[in-house]
Amino acid sequence: MNDGAQRRGPATPAYDIAAKILLIGEAGVGKTHLILRYVDNIFEPQLVKVTVQPDVKSKDLTVHDKKVRLRIWDTAGSERFRAINRSFFRNALGVIVVYDVTDKNTFAKVKSWIEEVDVNCDKQPVVILVGNKTDLAEQRKVSTQEGRELAKRHKMMFMEASAKTRENVNDVFFELSEKILENPELYDSASRRSQGVNLEHQDQNLVSWLTGTLSSMCNIL
Repeated sequence: MNDGAQRRGPATPAYDIAAKILLIGEAGVGKTHLILRYVDNIFEPQLVKVTVQPDVKSKDLTVHDKKVRLRIWDTAGSERFRAINRSFFRNALGVIVVYDVTDKNTFAKVKSWIEEVDVNCDKQPVVILVGNKTDLAEQRKVSTQEGRELAKRHKMMFMEASAKTRENVNDVFFELSEKILENPELYDSASRRSQGVNLEHQDQNLVSWLTGTLSSMCNIL
């Protein structure tokens, strides 16, 4: 058994690149639904309630022969207190800014979320603007053209999606990953590999800290 352990050598990550992905936007736009649909392929509104507990989920995919592990951060609840700080944004390679196509106010707030990215990210990540809830066509308040123009002004990618029907959900994450791979200055493959073993542990430590901070805020309020 000792010989076998020696032959196996140190564990190596099952991916080439680990990418930290953030979903940000106003409460209720469907960030959690998008993540659950993408990672677990489920859409169960009764299971998702407004919460003050951030969460991190993982998803592996292959993009042009590269194995990519997405570490997807859900800010659920914390957007209400603007408690997302520089630690949350640190090392993010991709950001998904979500708004609700049936709620003009969430679209108007997109600019402030973009400013959060500009101020807090230690390097400029790939950003995609996503208009969610396209399945509610009769309730739409924000046109596709409005979304596309806003994304163009801020030099972001743009897509509309529906967590309920799964329309474009996979494409959002795939195209974001593809664009990250096209920008090698965003990452260093060697350093990502060496940090890969501790990636989940580091994320969970930050999640615990954020959860404690948000809980304290709720108690004060």
